[in-house]
Amino acid sequence: MIQFKSNKWIKPGLYTTFDKFSVVLLGFVNFFILARVLTKNEFGVWILFTSIVSILETLREGFIKQPFIAFLGSANGDDRNNIGSAAFLLNTLYSVVISLGILAVAYPLENFWAASQLGLILKIYAISNLVFIPFSHFEYLQQSKLDFKGIFLSHFVRSLTLTIFVVGSYLFNKEISLLSLAWVSLVGNIIGATISMIWGWQWKHVFKKMPMRNIMDMVKFGRFSFGTNLASLSIRNMDSWMLGKMLSTESVALYNPAIRISNLVEIPTLTVANLVFPKMAQGFGGSDHSYASELYERSVGLLLAIMIPVSISMFLFSDWIVWIVAGKNYAESGYLLQITAFYTLFIPFGRQFGVLLDAVRKPEINFYFILGTAILNIVITYYFIMQWGIAGAAYGTLITYFMRFVVQQIVLNKLLGISTLRVFNCSIDFYGKGFALLKSMTK
Repeated sequence: MIQFKSNKWIKPGLYTTFDKFSVVLLGFVNFFILARVLTKNEFGVWILFTSIVSILETLREGFIKQPFIAFLGSANGDDRNNIGSAAFLLNTLYSVVISLGILAVAYPLENFWAASQLGLILKIYAISNLVFIPFSHFEYLQQSKLDFKGIFLSHFVRSLTLTIFVVGSYLFNKEISLLSLAWVSLVGNIIGATISMIWGWQWKHVFKKMPMRNIMDMVKFGRFSFGTNLASLSIRNMDSWMLGKMLSTESVALYNPAIRISNLVEIPTLTVANLVFPKMAQGFGGSDHSYASELYERSVGLLLAIMIPVSISMFLFSDWIVWIVAGKNYAESGYLLQITAFYTLFIPFGRQFGVLLDAVRKPEINFYFILGTAILNIVITYYFIMQWGIAGAAYGTLITYFMRFVVQQIVLNKLLGISTLRVFNCSIDFYGKGFALLKSMTK
């Protein structure tokens, strides 16, 4: 039986929790202020920009990070040097191609969404994207060793830089423009990259000249995880993108508070995903996937135990939460939070599904699965927005997540013998242990 109380789990788990919580919390502070000082049009443009940035950064993880950690888990000596060199070369190639692509599509995207200044701030991000080459490489080296302290510090300082600017400008009544936000974000990325290199230097490897076999192995693996992340992110962002095109950037701004609040619930999901993937990859061995399967059931059970009461609270107090978080100008969107509160319960299943299949070297299954779901989501969301406007976007995403959940559980049961019932039993078990702990503390 897998235990979650080992010191080997607790220390990395704490750092990765601090990492995800601090990034989301600081982003939440930025959201809290920007929703009040920017116009709805400006705020909508910033949301579209950050959604694009989030996708590009997550695609890097799919193409570089997932295969890098999967192959590095049990590698030593020359194999480790070759894998590290291959990952760095692919990371550099990816970054250069993406930056050139951003420069090419920046203004066409601005025209597509009628989003003034989007093209200019995307050009600034084209520079930031290159900064992520050293930032991400040393971050992945640290994560492969379950060393999350430097990752936490680099992400925290990176995010804190923008938050200091936003809070300081607000307190001293200085104007906050989209252009200034983009430039300050670039500065934060440079500082974060420096910290990542300093803390990750202890895990450095020797660079080899063009280790082609390792490059091809990583490309074969990474193409599926890259495609999976692309399709998965389209599901997460398609509702906002379609609202921006079919309605307006103001509708994107109105829709965002519910999404932003729901993202807070994902902190434990992201934490556990980052923690268990290296352990699953280390446990990879032939046809025996019992370790990874049990780890999936236990981790999803833990996440559900955390998220169920939070989601219920979001549903019951949705109006108050939106009013407190986003202000009176967005109070009308409280009903959207009630809808998104439901689909947050499906997120642990979806995220750990991909983590598990990547860890057991079956990324192609997750890729084809998520690609089909993404296509379905576009069709459903388009129809629902046409019928019900902003609410249709939330309902379309909810139905897509539910359908994905059902099929995922069938696939996991057939492929690895995983039981959804055991997942819920794990949640009940965690509740029992939690109550027992509280009872013993009150004696």
